[in-house]
Amino acid sequence: MDYELFGTSQPNKKRLRAEDDPFSEWNGGDDETYGSHVPLFNFNDTLMNLSLTESGNIKRTIDEEFEMESSSLSSSFFPEPQTKAEEWFGQPPPTQPSHNTMTPMTPMIPMTPMTSMTPMISMTPMTPMTPMTPMTPGTPMTPGTPMTPIAPQNQAQNQNQNHQNETTVLTPIAPLQFQPKKAEVSSFLSLTHQQFVAQKEEFEKLKWFQQDLLSKPITNSGVLPQLETWQNTLLQQLQSMYLQLEGLVINKCLDAGEIYRLGILKNEILLEIKHLEVYVIELCCFVRPETTKSVPASLFISKQPFPKAVRQNKEIENVLTVRLLTASQGQSIWPCGPVTASVVTPGAPPSTKKALSVLNNTKPLSANIADFNSLKFPVGSRKRAIQLQFKLEVQVGTTKSVIESNLSQPFIVQTNENQYTESEGILLLLEIFGDANETTWAKFTNTLQKHYLAATKQDKQAPKRPLCNQDFVYIYNVKFSPNTIPSPNTIINRTQVNNFWDWFGPSLYKIRYQRHLCSMWNNGLICGFIGKSETERVLENASPGAFIVRFSEQRAGQLAIAYIPLNASLDLLSEATQQTGRIRHYLMQPDDVHAAKKTLPDFLRRSQNLSLLVQVIDDSNRGKVYQQCPKVRFLFIFFPSSFSSLDLSFFLFSFIYLYSTH
Repeated sequence: MDYELFGTSQPNKKRLRAEDDPFSEWNGGDDETYGSHVPLFNFNDTLMNLSLTESGNIKRTIDEEFEMESSSLSSSFFPEPQTKAEEWFGQPPPTQPSHNTMTPMTPMIPMTPMTSMTPMISMTPMTPMTPMTPMTPGTPMTPGTPMTPIAPQNQAQNQNQNHQNETTVLTPIAPLQFQPKKAEVSSFLSLTHQQFVAQKEEFEKLKWFQQDLLSKPITNSGVLPQLETWQNTLLQQLQSMYLQLEGLVINKCLDAGEIYRLGILKNEILLEIKHLEVYVIELCCFVRPETTKSVPASLFISKQPFPKAVRQNKEIENVLTVRLLTASQGQSIWPCGPVTASVVTPGAPPSTKKALSVLNNTKPLSANIADFNSLKFPVGSRKRAIQLQFKLEVQVGTTKSVIESNLSQPFIVQTNENQYTESEGILLLLEIFGDANETTWAKFTNTLQKHYLAATKQDKQAPKRPLCNQDFVYIYNVKFSPNTIPSPNTIINRTQVNNFWDWFGPSLYKIRYQRHLCSMWNNGLICGFIGKSETERVLENASPGAFIVRFSEQRAGQLAIAYIPLNASLDLLSEATQQTGRIRHYLMQPDDVHAAKKTLPDFLRRSQNLSLLVQVIDDSNRGKVYQQCPKVRFLFIFFPSSFSSLDLSFFLFSFIYLYSTH
């Protein structure tokens, strides 16, 4: 479709969308088209027609509702629901009493039996009613407009109005294929962890045996080869365990929790491997001192926030921890100073410009641990991946030596946030492919999940909204191969991932940096990665005013909104029309949302034709579940403390409309 209608390529054509309400009735079918603007309501006229008493009552009612919403939202950003149908919504609005229902009076004084009551005012016999205007015989009545049957109309109207006030679960007619989570990976991780615990216990026995052996003269020369064999066997078992976990990343599509558990387990195994290697060096120094030049000590990065893009002149967000590993005779190794961090640029040619450096790069050891929590980089890395290495000067006997750590995971120092998309893309491809040109679909999804959770600022152990299987199937169909479901061993290449990131990267950038978008995304208020046809299937069962916010498939990083206008119910003549003709699509323009002055909640709040926001929830048993609820319950938390007259007009109308229909 042609997007020129939105751009500046047609300067003589006037934009038909209203400034504050692009969602009034228009004839649009795709993401790219919209038509004539027909306002549905006039808030100012509605408010001007209210008397002072009525408007005062409405204001008091709104103040009470605002206090109720504020108190319910102050405890947590989005309260935990009791059921899936009530997720993120809280309690429904209170039902106002009907004026047609009489409340029975409680008598102030109980009636005494067998005592007749004396009426306060004697009752006069009823006088027959006199008609106000008697009809003249023989004069026929003037025919009027045929009346629509009252009961069916009121029933349909009440049903529609109730949808505007209630939380409703929407069931897509043909949902994407959902594959329930299997327990085989979780069981394998549990088994591997048990084996690792057993290996750690074996390593502890080796430590005590080696310490006792080397602390006194050796009388049995055959015990040294046995100890060396013990070390090599244990080292091979740990390395084999580590390689099995690496193979799991390549051959199995893991969920976010499994990726977190696997990452922790890999790091613990690698720490034990490095520590065991120090014991191997110590034994070699004891058996063959003339040929072994290594120091039986090493530095190991046990915790780090990389890989990620960091800002120039800004401290890193998480702590980086370095540990000193020593062998059984560690008391003979003395640190001569603090641990120092330096920047390493693999494969970079010598540069005559500013050298890459790191500030706050020294930390003393405390219990053989150094925590770096204020590292800062004064110069950008020019979109090159760099790494950190740590060094420590130690004294062994009378000799001083410098020991080094392993290299950190790669990262990029960006000079401004506009470099984020390209920097994250470089790091993603580097972790997925390394020097290769092809990889498996499982390696791609597992790596993308880690970068996605870091970009959306979620807890990696228990994220609110990780990428699920349906998201990955959608991504594969849109950017890799349509109408197919990939297997974990499906081969993809670097060019395909580059094309994918050109579309996915700007969306991730918008979620991370645009105001309120990250909170809305993590709580499912933006459906995001869902196709146009799937959106229409979800909205088939939705009420007028329901809308879905998603990312456009053609325009990278741009949001699109599929919705059913509030006045679409007036045109519903048959079930076929309801199924096909009432859904509209709108592609959001750059001026619809402008930095912090005009956010996405502001835009949705001012749109009169949008009243029911559709939220997506990831259910482990059913996949994605969609449900609609009045948007004011979601968007209220994002509103500023001060409102303009237009804001107040909209909220007055919203509360009048929602609560008067109860």
